[in-house]
Amino acid sequence: MYSINNIAFETYGITAGRIDGSNIALSGQLDMPARLGKTFHDWTGEEGVEPYVLASEIRHGGRDLVFSGYVVATTKEQAYTRLAEFYDAVKAYDDLVTLATPYGSFEVYINDQIEAEHLQLGWLAIRITFREPVVTFAANLLSGTESAAHHIDGVSLKVFGAFVTGLNDNLTLPKPKSQNVTFYQTEGYQITPASAHEFEAVLVFYADSYALLAQHVQQLHKLLAAPGMRLVNVDGIPRECFNIKGVETRNIKVASDFAMCEVTVPLMSKQTGKPLETGYLLDNEYHKIVTNLYELIKIYA
Repeated sequence: MYSINNIAFETYGITAGRIDGSNIALSGQLDMPARLGKTFHDWTGEEGVEPYVLASEIRHGGRDLVFSGYVVATTKEQAYTRLAEFYDAVKAYDDLVTLATPYGSFEVYINDQIEAEHLQLGWLAIRITFREPVVTFAANLLSGTESAAHHIDGVSLKVFGAFVTGLNDNLTLPKPKSQNVTFYQTEGYQITPASAHEFEAVLVFYADSYALLAQHVQQLHKLLAAPGMRLVNVDGIPRECFNIKGVETRNIKVASDFAMCEVTVPLMSKQTGKPLETGYLLDNEYHKIVTNLYELIKIYA
């Protein structure tokens, strides 16, 4: 059952439909938001980027939740009346409201147009985009020792009930950084180092229930949002990476005895080539230095 601001959607004649590619009416609830602010520094003349991955540097934005359904009435005129009543209720919101769904409750507002289209008789298709501005990463942070199979920081993808189904640009050599040259009569040029390596891993998650599926996806969020770099192996090549764009989840299928979804994970590697060697900032007596939050300060060579 869906409700908004403690009023059931059925009050307005709204019934659940299906998001494209899924068999449920909601999407976005398993997405990981992108990071806010400056996430790395691109030094001129140096390969790749300097990642900003301290706990104090990591902040995440919100995410869109999309509901797809129908306004159902006896006549077209009655459907229009119900739609107008729903619009009046939405326009009266002056703060975040609770969107309650079979897949969790979310504090949201509406920041996009509500799309509605007459289909036939008393049926209207409706698509509502909600914005959840504050997303918490409440799952427990996993750790592991896997080194051979596909893993993230030693946590085997099997722990998530996930496996790799696609890779984009994982073997690509990034383009050189922008040139800064002047020229006269003939074309100028400058040989520059490579940009940071960005690639995507496409994973499929499978579980015995939606609750377990959501738990596994949220554990992935927690792992990717943790301070520091992630040691990622999704193709047989270990790389130290970080995530700045969040993750997108689509094609959610929920049945009585299983649930599954497809998750796209964008990653950025500081440099191309071999994994990075990581050390810690030391004082003159070779003691490790910590921040005011008592976190070790990593150095990425």
